[in-house]
Amino acid sequence: MAKLSPIGNNAQFINGIPANGAKLFFYAAGSSTKQTTYADEAGLIPQTNPIILDSRGEPSQPIWLTEGLSYKVVFTASTDSDPPASPIWDIDDVTGVNDASISVDQWIDSGVVPTYVSATQFTLPGDQTSAFQNKRRIKVLITAGVAYGTIFSAVFGALTTVTVVMDSTPLDSGLSSVQLGLLTPANPSIPSIVESSRATVAATATTTPLWASTAQIQDWTGTPTITNFPAATMPGQWRRVYPAAGTIVTDNANIDVQGDQTYTTEAGDKLYIEAVTTTTFKVFIDPKDGNAVTTSTASGKIQPITASVNGTGGAPANGLLITLNPTTLDFRANTLGSGTVTTVSNAAAISLVISSGSTLGSTSAVPTRLAVLAINNAGTMELAAVNMSGGNNLDESTLISTTAEGGAGGADSISTIYSTTARASVAYRVVGYIDYTQATAGTYATAPSRIQGAGGEATNVISQNSTVRVDTTANYGSTNTAIRRFLNVRVNQGTDITYADSVTLGGSFTINTPGIYAMSFFDNFTGGGDLGISLNSTQLTTAIGSITATDRIAEGTTSAAGFRASCSVTTYLKAGDVIRAHTSGVASSTADMGFTISRVS
Repeated sequence: MAKLSPIGNNAQFINGIPANGAKLFFYAAGSSTKQTTYADEAGLIPQTNPIILDSRGEPSQPIWLTEGLSYKVVFTASTDSDPPASPIWDIDDVTGVNDASISVDQWIDSGVVPTYVSATQFTLPGDQTSAFQNKRRIKVLITAGVAYGTIFSAVFGALTTVTVVMDSTPLDSGLSSVQLGLLTPANPSIPSIVESSRATVAATATTTPLWASTAQIQDWTGTPTITNFPAATMPGQWRRVYPAAGTIVTDNANIDVQGDQTYTTEAGDKLYIEAVTTTTFKVFIDPKDGNAVTTSTASGKIQPITASVNGTGGAPANGLLITLNPTTLDFRANTLGSGTVTTVSNAAAISLVISSGSTLGSTSAVPTRLAVLAINNAGTMELAAVNMSGGNNLDESTLISTTAEGGAGGADSISTIYSTTARASVAYRVVGYIDYTQATAGTYATAPSRIQGAGGEATNVISQNSTVRVDTTANYGSTNTAIRRFLNVRVNQGTDITYADSVTLGGSFTINTPGIYAMSFFDNFTGGGDLGISLNSTQLTTAIGSITATDRIAEGTTSAAGFRASCSVTTYLKAGDVIRAHTSGVASSTADMGFTISRVS
């Protein structure tokens, strides 16, 4: 059976004149393949193709279309060729009247004739940008046959220039028609729950085949530190990824990780990766616990530092190796009058070697704390380190200059900032600290007692409150007869203060880290007496009230036996200062006495 054609059975006109001798060509929909029409409803009498119109511009017999088939109808002047070179109009996807057997096709005719430009480009007459939307699918007829692709862009000037990404077969000069996917990229009717294809992909640092694999849902194997992705075919491409636990996705100039921080995945996490441009990417994180990933601030982002000594972890013999693993940091401008921020990433780990023999100003058997700094050398991140006892201002509001570490014995200053290569007036961030005590200064044989990554912030982040509290009399030093000794150490916290008790020299509190310290001392005597706190005094057998005034930073007195006297002071102390509980040497009436010193800033 055939169905009456809705096109061509009425009179056709050219410039208002019946189209005598004009031609109607009938093709299979979306192609240039001729498709038969009939002169009878039974579909037994085929028409010529093209059909030649009579003097009234009408076909000599009714036009019937095969039931169940779709046609493209092309109308031309009588002088046009076969196939037509200059169609007057064409209509695609034409079906017979009341043909219920036709189902809706997923491709619709664009209604415009494309002109080939290149393997990835064609032009269209007029402004076609509303229909030819970025990411919309196309079906084209070329010399090689039917081919498919995706619109990359459509720009209107005198013509609409359409750039496409073809699936496999490029455009060629035989381009004759273009159809559009039924669904548009904007607000499509396809349900969001529809699953795309899924595949297992081996993840790598820079070459994970995100786009080479056509699967939009990927299960990643391996646990690399990812610092880049291969170039996408076009912006807007996306993949949903189920990574293995322990995969590290680095936030850097090419990969914008949600929360602006490098992310280490856990089992059950999902990542959504979208190409912003062909070479820059956005990574959205759907954590397994459902908690939102928020933008990190410096104080909340612990930097990934490591430290090893004496041949372990790549460290030289009796040397110290400090490493900052891949991260991203914001640095202030190198001009103090500018508030411009420069973001720098280290795609690979960077290191600093402190050679055997270089003490950085530390003392044998005395706890040392090194501040670890990241410096911005013209857009390249480098490491530096400095002894925290050196009194440097590390609040990140200034620029610093560094000295080359220089090899064995070349880095012995307590206050010098050392890096592999000397740098002048560079911005920096404090990324952590390292605590250690070496039996011989400069011989790094004992592993650090603490390695703490900081938030890339100033030294208040890496400071800890150090306190020493002692009590109960143990009398005086046998040589330093005005210096108290203490029987009990109640609190000894942190590395900023070193407490030592000596039978001959009495008790002493050595300052390792510059800062503000609060001190208090209480005592009682068998008679009237003075007590106080001395700083770096050498008059250790002389009563506190008689020593050099500049060495006496606090003093108190009692006039009779059994009365408790006290004194206190808060002041700035530098590294190497020595504090002592200093009295007039009078014996205690009871054991009730004590001394407390705390770093408060």
